[in-house]
Amino acid sequence: MIFNYIKLAYRNFIKYKFISFINLLGLTIGLACCFLIGIYILHELSFDKYNPEAKRIYRITRSFNNPETGAINLNLGTVAPPFGYYLPTDFPEIEKITRLIDNSPAPVRYGEKKFNEQSVYFADENLFDFFKVDMIAGNPKKALSDPFSVMLTPEVAKKYFGNEEPMNKVLRMNNQFDLKVTGIYQPFPSNAHLHPAMMISFNTLNDTAVYGAENLLTNWGNNSFLTYLLLPEKYDIKKMEARFPAFLDKHMTQNGNSKFKTSQGTSLALQKLTDIHLRSHLD
Repeated sequence: MIFNYIKLAYRNFIKYKFISFINLLGLTIGLACCFLIGIYILHELSFDKYNPEAKRIYRITRSFNNPETGAINLNLGTVAPPFGYYLPTDFPEIEKITRLIDNSPAPVRYGEKKFNEQSVYFADENLFDFFKVDMIAGNPKKALSDPFSVMLTPEVAKKYFGNEEPMNKVLRMNNQFDLKVTGIYQPFPSNAHLHPAMMISFNTLNDTAVYGAENLLTNWGNNSFLTYLLLPEKYDIKKMEARFPAFLDKHMTQNGNSKFKTSQGTSLALQKLTDIHLRSHLD
């Protein structure tokens, strides 16, 4: 039976060559489009799932509201630096926390080579417990521990050092401070929501010439810090989110305005790591 269908199809193809060619071309294009759309959708849905602890990682987000109407005026995927200190002390269920801040563009120099670098982040040593980073050189447990340390992708390292060994070389940033190369790592995969080309140790920010330890504890106005939490398996995040208003009222003041509580003007939420990319396209 199948052989007869094939035989009939062949005869029609020979008899009506032009029409058959159009039909076959249309079918081929249609299948190719479906295949490409399928690949695109699978790629979009795969973002950040390559991280081993992806299901337990959440990003702290912050919204600014009108205290009188409750209407949301602004949504941010970043928060102020003091949250990184107070959250673990008030919520002991947080297993680990890691923070990054985008410092791009940043002028970087090595000898006579000068570039205005993009995708430059300050990142702390807990980064490796959250994101899968494939190291080429350096110790992931120490590479971002000491202040004024920096990690580079191979492309960035080659741009400055050519074929020279990049480890322990020194880069000059902002014509202000030196950074010692302590690690080389593979670029984050295409299905990651972050793509840092250069990562400077977060402890560098403690220096007053860079940012200052006091600012990290008291500057509630600089909402530029990406802050991620590692929570227990199957943890109910609604329990933590329900305590956020009291947390805000405890640690923040609404610029001396006693009419409204802090939690009436701003709010915090937890965003699942694997939802960040999709959410950014929907917002």
